[in-house]
Amino acid sequence: MNTHIRHYLDSFKFRKEFWITFLVDLIFFGGIAIVFSRFGQYLQSTSATLMAGRTPEEIQQLLATAPEQALPFLEQLKSFLLLSFGLIIVLVVLAFLLFSLEQAWIWNYLRKKKVTAKTYWRWDLLHLGLLIPLLIYGLGAGILKLLTSALFRVLANISPTLYFNHAAVIDSIVLILNNAVSFLLIIFFLLVLYLVYYEFTDKYKVFASIQDAFGLVKAHWSSWWRMILLMVLTAVVLTAILIPLRNWLFIYPLWGSLLNLVISFLFLGWMRMYVLSTLHHGHQ
Repeated sequence: MNTHIRHYLDSFKFRKEFWITFLVDLIFFGGIAIVFSRFGQYLQSTSATLMAGRTPEEIQQLLATAPEQALPFLEQLKSFLLLSFGLIIVLVVLAFLLFSLEQAWIWNYLRKKKVTAKTYWRWDLLHLGLLIPLLIYGLGAGILKLLTSALFRVLANISPTLYFNHAAVIDSIVLILNNAVSFLLIIFFLLVLYLVYYEFTDKYKVFASIQDAFGLVKAHWSSWWRMILLMVLTAVVLTAILIPLRNWLFIYPLWGSLLNLVISFLFLGWMRMYVLSTLHHGHQ
């Protein structure tokens, strides 16, 4: 059996490390989603109470005709906006710090190391340092996506007669191809990110870890591109298998969202272990 295929099949032998890190991811991101959802509900209910059933047009009319009567409302609105802005900043900062702690724990656990107060803050620096490369990659990926989308559309319209007779089918194929390009770009980004995390747990140097991660990609690209294709194939098969269940859960939005959350983190956890196993086995 081909070495890459054997290693791919072995990646589905889920061990204790996989389930522990999967649960940590699920609990953390599920908790973050709940907190921000509840905060959004709080903002919505508080603003509704503040508006007291008045429309924006009615408030504008009140400001124009009786500004002295609108003064208490404006003071309340100002306090609400300042409080909301402050709480948003606090929640975002806390989420960022907890995300760094979560990733630090996961990768140190997988590498059989420990997170200390001395090393944890470096993970915050790493994620801040990744912002610029992320923006650059996002820009490049966006440009590539526009180019491939335009190319697919041109190819779809090479034969106007064929397109007119089979417009629905051709549009579906174009949509699938566009989604495939997007997913490939996401998979490649996650691959590089996992390699950065892997290197960072050894070095704790931000830019050296990023540079070495790209070095690993370049040096072993013959292995990585096969892995990326296998990851995409896995996602396609998994999506096809889950279509009937998702269709059934369409009438239960909450359960559908929970299913998507669990499947997403199962896939990400599997991908993380697949990459880590490949690194440990010397890029077979």
